Amino acid sequence: MKNNKLALISSDFKVKSATNYLIRLYSFWFLLGLICGTGLLYSFKEDPQTKNIKIIYLVGKGYESITDIKLNKKEILDELIKNKCILPNVAFAQFSQESLHFKSDICKENKNIAGIRNSSSKYVIGMNRGHCVYASYRDCIKDYIRIQNLYLKNINKKYAEDSNYINKLKNIKVHIK
Repeated sequence: MKNNKLALISSDFKVKSATNYLIRLYSFWFLLGLICGTGLLYSFKEDPQTKNIKIIYLVGKGYESITDIKLNKKEILDELIKNKCILPNVAFAQFSQESLHFKSDICKENKNIAGIRNSSSKYVIGMNRGHCVYASYRDCIKDYIRIQNLYLKNINKKYAEDSNYINKLKNIKVHIK
């Protein structure tokens, strides 16, 4: 009878040990699966740094975007006038000077024909070599005009004696040859 009790106790002990072992084993795999599953779910979450990426389509040897202007006098002046630039001929002369006649590396790499270094506008998509980077030459022109308008507001308030000075400038008709 004593052997029977001992056999019963030892078999009961084996069952309890096996049960504890299986519980620990399943707990380990469950926690591991939970951790991996959570990591996998978060890997599909959208990265906040990639929300505002602009896609630029590049074509041809000059890497000009599909919707961009060509760097010639007519297209640049047309874009300046379309965006209501004051003194577009002066702006074109500045662009030509700043970009070494549209051949500088900054002009080509950054789509920056105006040599703009500091701008916090929506048109700037980055910085390269101390200059603003634009998605297109059109965006650079829009930013130039935005900066010009800020400057002109200061002229009207601080420098010009005539209170209609800016309106008179805006009414000057530009003749493109």
